Amino acid sequence: MEQPPQRRRRYNPDREKTPKKKSDKMLNGLIAIVSILILIVGYNVLTYEGSSKNIKEEAKVTQKAEKTEAQKEVDEKAKQEAEKKADLKKDITERSTVRRVDVADENVEMAIVDDAWKPLQTEQTEAIGEDHISQYDGSSLDWKEKVTELATVSNIPEEEMRIIRVKNGGSNQKTIGVVTSADSTKMYRIYLEWVPNKGWTTTQLDVLKTLNGTY
Repeated sequence: MEQPPQRRRRYNPDREKTPKKKSDKMLNGLIAIVSILILIVGYNVLTYEGSSKNIKEEAKVTQKAEKTEAQKEVDEKAKQEAEKKADLKKDITERSTVRRVDVADENVEMAIVDDAWKPLQTEQTEAIGEDHISQYDGSSLDWKEKVTELATVSNIPEEEMRIIRVKNGGSNQKTIGVVTSADSTKMYRIYLEWVPNKGWTTTQLDVLKTLNGTY
C-alpha cells in the first residue's frame, strides 16, 4: 500500500528573522535604559562631589578665618605682654606708668609714684589686719616680705640689692627702706605701707643723690 507523499514546508526567511529583530530591539532598549541610568548616577555623583567639595572649601575658608582671628588675638596679647615686660625692665623712673611728685628734700633727685604698684600678697596668717605689727628682726616673714617689696619696686635683684637701712615710718603700718644696687649707681629711699589683709605696697620712691643723712 503506497503512502501519501509528505508535504514539504516552505522556507520563509522572514519568519526566522522576526524573533531576532525583537531581541535586538529589546537589547538596544535595555542598553539605552542602562546608559541613561549610568548618566543619571554619574551626574548625581559628580554633583554631590562638587557640592561636597564646595562645602569643604567653605569650611576651610571659615576655619582659616577663625584661626587667623584667634592668632591675631594671641599675637596681640603676646605683644602686650612683651611691651609690659620691656617696660618693667626699664629703670624705674622711665616706666610709662610713673609720675613725678614734688618733695622739699634737696638730696632727692626725683620722687615718683607708679600707678602699677600693687600690694605684695602676704603669706602671713596672723595679725594681718589693722592690728598688723611691723617686724625689723631681719629674719621674720614680715621682714622678708619687706625686702621682697623693696627689691621688686627698685628693680634691683634681691641677691644684688644692698640694704642701707629699714626703719619704722611713723607707725606699725609704715616702713621706710634705703637700698642701693651693688655698684651704688642706683640709690633709692622707698616708702612702704601695710594694706590690711593684703600685704606691703609702695607709696613713693625717692631717687637719691647721695646716701648722706640716710643712715
